Amino acid sequence: GMFFLGALYMQEILGYGALEVGLAFLPATIVMGAMSLRYSGPLILRFGPRTPLIAGLISIGAGLLLFARTPVDGSYALDIAPAMVLMGLGAGLGFPSLMTLAMSGTSASDSGVASGLVNTSVQVGGAIGLAVLATLATERTERLLAEGEASLEALNSGFHLAYLTGAGLVVVAIAVAFGFLLVCLVNTVGLLLASIWTWAIIFSHSLRLRRIDRQTEAYERDFWASDNVDAFHARRGGDALPTAAVLTAGLD
Repeated sequence: GMFFLGALYMQEILGYGALEVGLAFLPATIVMGAMSLRYSGPLILRFGPRTPLIAGLISIGAGLLLFARTPVDGSYALDIAPAMVLMGLGAGLGFPSLMTLAMSGTSASDSGVASGLVNTSVQVGGAIGLAVLATLATERTERLLAEGEASLEALNSGFHLAYLTGAGLVVVAIAVAFGFLLVCLVNTVGLLLASIWTWAIIFSHSLRLRRIDRQTEAYERDFWASDNVDAFHARRGGDALPTAAVLTAGLD
């Protein structure tokens, strides 16, 4: 939606030609390509796909919010270029992360089907989203024109509504991605606590075994060092040599 509505804003409101509009999108394209080809892969390997995805969505949302404040007499350097850079940064981070998440749970035999399904969903979702945003922008523009608003102001206000709606959808996407990230974090913490508890139990049993071993060794030393077995039993209170059942009873 940004490319379509942004192109309309630059052509219909700022008066850019076709070549100027194409060049205006060049920063977004360069940043998107650099992030996708050079930086997104290492970031995904280091932080996992969800963290770069959330960062990319935040960047896209910030870019849409900047577009939502573009004036009728906007400047490319101040009003358009920063939003373009943020959108390219977010797309370069978000799309590879999204593809990684979509393909991570598929087997090798289903990878082709999964990849086609993801690409189809992106294209269909983009078309539906653009139709919704364009409809909202058109309705707002027509309503403002009917109220006597100037044509450029009304058209720009319609674009602003579309950008704000897109930013709201991005917020929903961030919440969904953050929810999955939170679930993974809770599962990780749960596994860590379970591991700590297991090792604590193992350590406690190990200490008990060492204590029983020392008691057994002391018992045997006293037994074999005693010249009179009857006197030894009398001194030890009549106890016999500890058996395996007695030694392991402390582990229950």
